[in-house]
Amino acid sequence: IMELVVKLRDVQRVSALLVTHRLQDAHVLGHSRFNPDTGRLERDQAGSLGNGAPTSFLVLREGAVVFEGGERELFAARDSYVRKFVE
Repeated sequence: IMELVVKLRDVQRVSALLVTHRLQDAHVLGHSRFNPDTGRLERDQAGSLGNGAPTSFLVLREGAVVFEGGERELFAARDSYVRKFVE
């Protein structure tokens, strides 16, 4: 599924919104790009969306936003709920 989402995002230029409780899936979306020449996902060291746009994260708790920002800020967040999610 993640490969299909990344492929659609990068090849068809569609927006990708991932709702998950798995940080691993968010990491794949934020750090992968689809290479149409090889037909495979590749690690994107820049952490961009294949088109240069940065990945944004939004963490909800009981319907309220408790975090919004980039990956670096996500891992540096001090909110106990967010800390529990990223650890």
